[in-house]
Amino acid sequence: MSDKDNKIISAAYDCFIRYGVKRTTMGDVAKAAGVSRPTLYASYSNKEELLGGVIGHYYTALIQKIREQAKSVPSIDVKLDIYFEHAILALYDLSQSWPDAEDIFEFGNQSALDAYEAALVQQKDLLTDLFTAHTDTIEAHQLSVDELSDFAMSCANNLKKNVPNRAILETRLTTLKTAILAIVGAR
Repeated sequence: MSDKDNKIISAAYDCFIRYGVKRTTMGDVAKAAGVSRPTLYASYSNKEELLGGVIGHYYTALIQKIREQAKSVPSIDVKLDIYFEHAILALYDLSQSWPDAEDIFEFGNQSALDAYEAALVQQKDLLTDLFTAHTDTIEAHQLSVDELSDFAMSCANNLKKNVPNRAILETRLTTLKTAILAIVGAR
């Protein structure tokens, strides 16, 4: 990604957080990024496409961060903690501090939905990489690594929806982790 694109994505993220998706204009983003509106429109034809770019960039960086941290620990237990902390709990915290978070996927924003779906695939691929070392024990439970990865990703992401508070989310993630560790034969 070019320096210009990084500035635009960073400015858009800041504007969406500050003003909300609905109230942010392309003019707000152009001004915050220090680029002209025509320059912004040359990169992103509308706000929906820009939001998709922000989501895609955010998740790609997030997955890279998780992979880097997970490399330094041998235990699947701690690797799952890293995944849950960054991919689930941090996003839950962001949604709680950002009153207009629900705006992201309203109004059939296909770019945002596509970026989110791609992010879920990235999460599943990450979990597949984490679980591959445990293929034999996973298969002994009549599951494939791919099936367990899909299940873990889906459950973890759905647990953060409609949860009353962070403490309950943490408890639910601990329960999910305990089930996963029982399957992979670790603890």
